[in-house]
Amino acid sequence: MNDNELIELVLEFVEEFEYFNESFKKLLVCKTPNFLKLQRNKFYTKVIEKYRNTRRKAVPLVKGYNLSKSFKRWILDNYKQSFNVFIEMDKNYEILRYIVYTLLFESNKPNKNRKYIKDIADFIGVGISTITKTGILLENLNIIDYTSKFGHKNIRLGKIRTIKRNTGLIDHQAFNNLITSYLIKEWGIRYYSNPYIFKPISLEHPDGLIILKKTNFCFQSQFRKTYYKKDPTLVSFKGFDYIIIDFTSLTSSNNISDKISKYYPPFNVLLLIVGLDINHDIKRYSKKSNIPFNAKVISTEFLARLIQLDDPKYKKYKKIFGNIVYAAHNCDIKKLSELVNDSEVKLFTTEDLLKDLRVMNLSKVFHITNKYEIFLKKYIKLVNRSIHYLIQILDLDPKIESLAKKIIYIAYKNKKISLSFDHIGYVAASVYAASKFLLNKALTYEILTNKLRITGTPLSERLNEFKNEPKILFNILYNALIEEIFKNLEISDENIKILTFKIIKVVYKKVAKSIDNAIAIGIVSIYLSLNKFGKRISRRKICEVLNFDRNVLNSMINSFSPFKIELKKLGINIKNPEKSSVKRRIINLLTNQGPLTTKNIMRLMQFDCRRYLSDLLNEGSIEKEIKFVGRTKMAFWKLKGAKVNVNLYDSLRKEILSIFKKRDELTTVEISEILNLDSQKIYKYLTKLKEKEVLRKIIKREGNTSRAYWILK
Repeated sequence: MNDNELIELVLEFVEEFEYFNESFKKLLVCKTPNFLKLQRNKFYTKVIEKYRNTRRKAVPLVKGYNLSKSFKRWILDNYKQSFNVFIEMDKNYEILRYIVYTLLFESNKPNKNRKYIKDIADFIGVGISTITKTGILLENLNIIDYTSKFGHKNIRLGKIRTIKRNTGLIDHQAFNNLITSYLIKEWGIRYYSNPYIFKPISLEHPDGLIILKKTNFCFQSQFRKTYYKKDPTLVSFKGFDYIIIDFTSLTSSNNISDKISKYYPPFNVLLLIVGLDINHDIKRYSKKSNIPFNAKVISTEFLARLIQLDDPKYKKYKKIFGNIVYAAHNCDIKKLSELVNDSEVKLFTTEDLLKDLRVMNLSKVFHITNKYEIFLKKYIKLVNRSIHYLIQILDLDPKIESLAKKIIYIAYKNKKISLSFDHIGYVAASVYAASKFLLNKALTYEILTNKLRITGTPLSERLNEFKNEPKILFNILYNALIEEIFKNLEISDENIKILTFKIIKVVYKKVAKSIDNAIAIGIVSIYLSLNKFGKRISRRKICEVLNFDRNVLNSMINSFSPFKIELKKLGINIKNPEKSSVKRRIINLLTNQGPLTTKNIMRLMQFDCRRYLSDLLNEGSIEKEIKFVGRTKMAFWKLKGAKVNVNLYDSLRKEILSIFKKRDELTTVEISEILNLDSQKIYKYLTKLKEKEVLRKIIKREGNTSRAYWILK
């Protein structure tokens, strides 16, 4: 039943109501006999409820008035004796008749005697929205004054939820009118209102949709920058093709989880749920809520900034937007109705969206599911595809890909994967952990984060999760590490492997502070196991074969010292390196690495060696020099006569120079986009590099305008 057919039926039922001179009850008996028969002892309502409990989002009524095909089949299977009555009721549109008759009858009553919308909906067995939709249609047809007769002034405080539902229908329309008008007039962007993209999973719809690839580049760029300033958890906007906007007044964790579980947003969609009940920009939820990373709950104020309503030249739109928000907060249906009437605009509908996407069915574009397990499996497939792609572009050993996918599989099976995190974090962490435990030194933190254009935060957070999960660490990572080391050392003794695992389990919890530490523990454990079983191998030899830093090995052995008693039970004796040995290692470190900060030395030595540095300084063996790196003072330890090159410690300089290795010339905006930093800050820094004669600025004529480019000196 389309909109025109609905209007014709409603007008027909209005004529019946006005023409029929008998009492209201006799009218119902005459025109809705099957519905009344089924509703005796609330049989119809009970059947509806029972069907809804058969599965999630079971839809008994299509558009609120007609029985769905699946509901008819279910009735035939379960209530065969009543099937024909249901069919007759459906054929005569008795649900719609009953709603229209009831609204006409109740609208003629005094306020104090009028039934509540919720009571009408409960008796008929439909949602409040169905009653309200019919009421608004009758109002638009100038038949009843639905807003004033059934509005918030005539509803008691005990019915506050009903008020909000009625208000919500109108404020959503007001928001849609305003956003449509603003985006099409000021940006040439189409905003599709109430698109039915969840079919066939759900007959519900979001309030609005924007096709990102069809938006103005300047709008996209500003939207992205504004969002990143508040929430850097979204690794990249490049994966999103659409933005969906949905307004709500209930943003509790349970309500949002329930809302999303009805239609999980595909991974190419950014779902912005705009909460009318929150004041801060973005509402955070625990990862246990499993609200997907591409669904964000934001405030109305933040939405205004995202679509740039805060720009002074759009102040007239911002004012109307503020009025809608204020009226919605106060459940002022009259004011909202006025705002809707004052902002009449041609809305872009589902039909327009189908034409613009050039498809016959939106389900081919939006692969919606309401099953959590199906959505999670899709998420895992996305992670695995991204792992494969990353391995290819970095030209890494296929063994790393295989191990990374095993990590993800174990994490998934043990319910350690959270949809709340962007999938790129899991991709980066699994590939990095796999490469490290397979002793691949080519892949560094910097290479990985630069290639994926992410910060170190999602990578380090997911690595810590893997490190703290025993089934990933011992069953997958340490197993792979030990097999790799055994292959390099040409060892195949199962007893050595068993002892190695025992040693690791003794020290791991207190010693392993990072993935690199965990690998060092594995190598030291193998070294100790080999010597225990008489397969003598020197520290120098094992480090040469495995291409491992001998200083790190020695400091890790030192970290095993507190576990002497436990290790002795396994037949392992640990000796502390003497002070002179520690000092000698520090001297060797500064000789090989050059000047280093205290933090760098402690990281490489794997323990707090500050008092040894002080001793060496007092003895005159090394020097300490203070230098500025950017605006920060840093202390460097160095051998006598050695020079400190501060450029080695300037990470931003490194990033900018690495960009110019791939591109000959770039504008300030392009560089700021790549680095995801403020363009003014970047310009100031580029100017400093120009003063130091690292970069040069050239001006190029492009048509009627000139553009400045940066190139290497």
